[in-house]
Amino acid sequence: MLKLTKILIMAVVIICAIIVVKDKPVYGVTYKGEVIGYVENKEEFEKDIDEIIINKKGENIAFVTLDEPVNYELKLLSTSQTTNENEILQKLEHGSKITYRTYAITLNGQNDQYVNSLEEAENIVEQIKDEYEKKLNFEIGILEIYTDDLNSLEIQDIEIAKTKIDEELEEKVKIEKSKINGVLLASVPVTGRVSSRYGDTEDRNSRTWGTGYCSSIRNRYICSW
Repeated sequence: MLKLTKILIMAVVIICAIIVVKDKPVYGVTYKGEVIGYVENKEEFEKDIDEIIINKKGENIAFVTLDEPVNYELKLLSTSQTTNENEILQKLEHGSKITYRTYAITLNGQNDQYVNSLEEAENIVEQIKDEYEKKLNFEIGILEIYTDDLNSLEIQDIEIAKTKIDEELEEKVKIEKSKINGVLLASVPVTGRVSSRYGDTEDRNSRTWGTGYCSSIRNRYICSW
């Protein structure tokens, strides 16, 4: 019995040795229900995902997410086959979603200009308030915007954004200056003869306007009403 036990132990050792020589333990990486490759070290690979994809650095990047979680399964892979960590990272990066952050300068409740940073937005708002608060009654503010399509927003550098807001407010200043008692005046050119709503009649020596009467004496009009 003891001899048989020794034989079995030796057989297991030999089989294990053959397996170790022929195969190696790896992790199969599954994403969106598909095995997309194999990695040798799961912990190191997860660090790579965080550094290269999830914590990606770049202008306006707020955060990055994957469409679905990544799953791992321990497998035996032939020693003749290689793992493909870089290819897997590329596939995961392609399937990631980047959310961008930008800042809108609002004018009277409407998004007016977009800039890259909160510091830029605050700088513009301060300048605008200093220049126009005594001239106009208006509201200006800052709104944090998140989007996955940065191209849909026209992000300006600070000088251009400030100039465009200046142009809008200067136009409003001009309109306010052309008002009397809050009423906008419009200049309309007048041509031809002006008459009253009652019409006018004219003869050689006299004219009437409305309810009045004028007579001509020595080329001068004497009018009574």
